[in-house]
Amino acid sequence: AIGAKHALIALILFGLVGPLPDTGAFAQGRNPFKAVEKRDRNGDGRLSPDEWHKSKKIFDKIDKDKDGFLSPEDFAKHWGIAVPASGAETSKQKRANKRHANNTSDLYFIDAHSQMDEDISEERVIQLMDEGGIYATLLAKHKRRSWASVLAFAKAYPKRIIPLIYTKLKNEDKRLEEIDEQYRSDKFKGVEEVLVWHGKKRNVAPQMVRDFDDWTTRKVIEISLKEGWPVVLHIEFQYMPADERVRLMAGLVKTLEAHPNHPFVLIHMAQLEAPDVGDLIQSHGNVYFMISQTNPGSNALKKGNPWKFVEMFNGQKRLLPRWRQLFKNHPERFIFALDSVFKFNWEHQHVRQMRLWRRVFQSFPPNVAHAIAHGNAERLWKLEPRSEAQNAKETNGNSFLLLAQI
Repeated sequence: AIGAKHALIALILFGLVGPLPDTGAFAQGRNPFKAVEKRDRNGDGRLSPDEWHKSKKIFDKIDKDKDGFLSPEDFAKHWGIAVPASGAETSKQKRANKRHANNTSDLYFIDAHSQMDEDISEERVIQLMDEGGIYATLLAKHKRRSWASVLAFAKAYPKRIIPLIYTKLKNEDKRLEEIDEQYRSDKFKGVEEVLVWHGKKRNVAPQMVRDFDDWTTRKVIEISLKEGWPVVLHIEFQYMPADERVRLMAGLVKTLEAHPNHPFVLIHMAQLEAPDVGDLIQSHGNVYFMISQTNPGSNALKKGNPWKFVEMFNGQKRLLPRWRQLFKNHPERFIFALDSVFKFNWEHQHVRQMRLWRRVFQSFPPNVAHAIAHGNAERLWKLEPRSEAQNAKETNGNSFLLLAQI
């Protein structure tokens, strides 16, 4: 045993292995998460050079992975300490989160954006919503399903299905005509996403490139401003060429500034990473983000796909620290959504994603969990919250709580 100990010390001295992690370092006041949090002005969970007030030499020394930012992991490696197994929580935070979980037993979800093709029935959608713990879904038609059938579905389930105007016909003239026809029906509660830049997804979806001056975009913004509905923009910043990225970001900022009191929602996080999301939140009080297609259970992050979406989770299926911190700092800016589209999304991914998200939300303080899970959608789309009677019914043993135990 003594020989093994001396051999290990020699390896450390000669730099062949790193120093042993100091598992008691948190008790000594060295907390890598607090080191970031107290300096992190934009809430993205890491420090940029602008947020660092000491020398660049020290910054570069701590920046172990040389990505130009200081993360909790960088501080932990610099100090030679272990990061807690949860990825971002001290034992004190773990205990607090368990208490929070007890206060989110009445948590319910609103899926702020999904679609429905002709291959899945209304009854099956409601069944899957129940199994997944979704109280209400903002829903648009897809493929060959008629928009009239979505209205009929909403009429049958008025509190659970919120109908959205469909905007995706390929022919522009017919598209604008159909948007007008749906709007004149006076039965929709919002407009689904408008495709500003949508990359080709194999044979499933074509590439669609528009602009903020496109007729469809202008029509959707016009209707939404008139009705007080959020404008949901689909922009894939990671998937587009660099010059397009610069041009469309400028267009987005111009649009946000032109309508400072109207909410604009970026679906799929607009494929932006935490620093850019934090910067937009700090700069514009009217920008919101849908967290759809960002978890391991979604089709967008399926291995082998050539397109790029934001990955909010690590390999252990835990929310990454930078996103957790951003959610906690700005809970009023994030909106829960799944974006189930085809039958296989509903059948094979809907409930699986909900299991993952419910675990995440039960680790948040109640105000954060309730705001993102349903409160922000209710506020922006002017939806009636679930009644106390319905809350009591659902928390007495059905799938809403069963999911948390799976």
